[in-house]
Amino acid sequence: MTPYEIGPLHEEEIAAYATILDQSLHFGSVNTEDWIRSSVGIAQCRAIRSGGRVVGGMANRPMGQWFGGRSVRTAGVAAVGVAIEERGKGVAVAMMRDAMVTYRDQGYPISTLYPATTTLYRRAGYERAGHYIQYELPIDAVNFSDRELTAQLVDEGDHEPFAALYEQVARTSNGNLDRPPVMWQRVVNPNHDAKPYPYLILRGDQAEGYVVFRQGERYTPITIVDYAALSSAAARRILTLLGDHRSMISAINWHGAPNDPLAWALPEQRAKVKSTINWMLRILDAPAALTARGYDALIATEVHLRLHDEHAAQ
Repeated sequence: MTPYEIGPLHEEEIAAYATILDQSLHFGSVNTEDWIRSSVGIAQCRAIRSGGRVVGGMANRPMGQWFGGRSVRTAGVAAVGVAIEERGKGVAVAMMRDAMVTYRDQGYPISTLYPATTTLYRRAGYERAGHYIQYELPIDAVNFSDRELTAQLVDEGDHEPFAALYEQVARTSNGNLDRPPVMWQRVVNPNHDAKPYPYLILRGDQAEGYVVFRQGERYTPITIVDYAALSSAAARRILTLLGDHRSMISAINWHGAPNDPLAWALPEQRAKVKSTINWMLRILDAPAALTARGYDALIATEVHLRLHDEHAAQ
């Protein structure tokens, strides 16, 4: 195998890394160099080099992930790319295995990612751990009008009204992300031509949910960027709000879980699964991962494990 040098990305290597990402991930019109600097941060990027030349790179998005009602620190792997002409040589696997040791040494108990290819990440010790589903709902399926709660348009670009609501929902299900500020900016200021419309769902002056959506061309689907519903009434009010666009849209698209509140709030099973992907998780430090997460307070038990990790340094 060709010897590689792996380490932090240097400032003078950003252009080379950006070119690799443009070709690997089809970033299109995005200014990738600016995105690396502003959205990812060069300090979170790593490069793999052959003969002094960057042949691949990856980034870490530090965040948390909810398990048992507690946030576990996770290295969120992103922007993994290998130069097309260097593929098939073990570049990506070498880079990922090195990163796993690095992230463990930095104190991350686990690492999480959305895979472009499952096989590669399994070779680095990741496994499928949860669902990320894209739903589409024909607009005529919103055949009710529930206005028990109030929908209030709020200031664009401010995630503060939503953060506490999101956390109340997120911490109740294993695997949801504990979002850092940069991820909230993707919700309220998405890198998209379409304007985001953020609404709070209120019962009197008490928030029970929110929704951020964007509109496309006339008679095309409306897209939910993010939402949370603390009650079935909030879910129905969100659907009613979007259903009120029925004269100009054909459907509603959003991402959610198998037990998605919007899908379950419908009177009939009309929400269709357009696509699904399994996010993947890798345990980096087993004792830290098992002690960081929460457990049911009503259960008292003892488990003994013998672990072997062929990719770990210890």
